Amino acid sequence: MAGDVASRQESVEGGDGAFGSVLRRHRLRANLTHEVLATRSGLSVDTISMLERGVHLTPRRSTLVALAEGLRLRPEARDAFFAAAERPGRARPGLVPAPPSCPRAIAEDRREAHAALAAGLPRAAAAMALRAIEGVCAERKVAAGASLADRIAELGRAQAFHPALIEWARQIRLDPVTAQEASAVTAFLDELLRSTYEVPERLGRLMAGATP
Repeated sequence: MAGDVASRQESVEGGDGAFGSVLRRHRLRANLTHEVLATRSGLSVDTISMLERGVHLTPRRSTLVALAEGLRLRPEARDAFFAAAERPGRARPGLVPAPPSCPRAIAEDRREAHAALAAGLPRAAAAMALRAIEGVCAERKVAAGASLADRIAELGRAQAFHPALIEWARQIRLDPVTAQEASAVTAFLDELLRSTYEVPERLGRLMAGATP
């Protein structure tokens, strides 16, 4: 029982995009212990634990389906979940890490968006990118309720974004979701993270007399 409580409180480590990290993050977000997820999915506690620790790197399709059912994943999240299992221990080749000050959950959503895009899953990529963008707005205390473009504009006014970034947000169209639109919203996310976290951090170091 103590181990279950600890697993609820553990930080999501392994930011390398490994499937085990993705599984653990979904389980913790759902506030599930290993035992509860095992009951929901019909899998053993040991199987789930070994998947999270990377002992089993290539889960069977039937195992993935059972886990997705147990986690109650929505279709877009399910696609990204399956895509993560197809690339154990690796992120998309050449993917630049998120800025160090970017919250881990947002960085993980970004990584999953890129992974889904690379796997040819535009709906999953767009869903994960939008979740990361919403995460940025929430983390920066931008009021909910307005359109995403308006929230980006409010965030931009607070942080002095380049006007082109705000205009870009207004041009995002995801109905229907095509590979091109999914790629565009993922690229927008990358630039949003750079403008929100990387640029202020770098300017702070310059102001403090540090090396850029």
